[in-house]
Amino acid sequence: MTKEQTILFGIGAQKAGTSWLHHQLSQHPEIHFSLKEVHYWDTVRGPQPAPFRIRSDLEAEALKRRFRLRQSLGLMSEGQRRKVAVKTSWAKLLRPIEQDSDHYKEFLAAGSEGKKIIGDITPLYALLSSSTFSEMAELADDVRFIFIMRDPVDRIISGIRHFSRRVDLTEADVYDHLDRLIKDILADDHNVNLLRSRYETTLKALDRAVAPDRLLVLFYEDLFSEQTRIAVQDFLGLQSELPWETERRQNPAKGASFSGSDAQRRDLRERLDPTYRYVRERFGDAVPQRWLA
Repeated sequence: MTKEQTILFGIGAQKAGTSWLHHQLSQHPEIHFSLKEVHYWDTVRGPQPAPFRIRSDLEAEALKRRFRLRQSLGLMSEGQRRKVAVKTSWAKLLRPIEQDSDHYKEFLAAGSEGKKIIGDITPLYALLSSSTFSEMAELADDVRFIFIMRDPVDRIISGIRHFSRRVDLTEADVYDHLDRLIKDILADDHNVNLLRSRYETTLKALDRAVAPDRLLVLFYEDLFSEQTRIAVQDFLGLQSELPWETERRQNPAKGASFSGSDAQRRDLRERLDPTYRYVRERFGDAVPQRWLA
């Protein structure tokens, strides 16, 4: 990694277009990502370090098994070798013995020769503390953060649809599952589905750690516009135009017609009223109409 490289963090929110943004940025000739979601900071500073440490090991071993025969026959392509190398390095990075900022920066920068920006877009970073954001902000001379917010209730509903798809629930089961999750959200201040929509907590933590000119806050509802493309391009200081494929969606939630009952949405809206109020007071007329409906 050279001193000239900027480090870019995309810190969420979950189901707010981070995968789409990663796809656009990764196509730009000045930007490099080793992986989209590195999960380094939530592993080394979060309350639950094990999940992604285990996942990285499993993914690395799965790739090695998948290409073992091709490797033994000398038939692996350069792309396949890179996939195995990146996953192996990722698994090593998340092990306790390798956890330090130098190894992390080496992982981000691997293969980034000639690139101006190296990045890590991990939505779960939105739950980190201000002290961890400070640590991240001090990794290089130029560290920048992008935080995307989506209507808090819509974000929860989309997250639940995404989870329901992963566990292969039937459409009929989704409604009952959503009802149980909403009851958990209403009853538990520490419910992760609730915390992911508590944008005021993330914004206040970022304010304490990151200089205002190194933070760009976006709204998902405006993400696919030309105005946002220009804002991101200017924020990153890119010399050439960013691709902005507005018709493409990454990880679209299946069962998209499901948006929760009026009663469910009302209960969630009341639970998240402090977030709506904070965002409205902070961003004023920039808040999308969807949030005000």
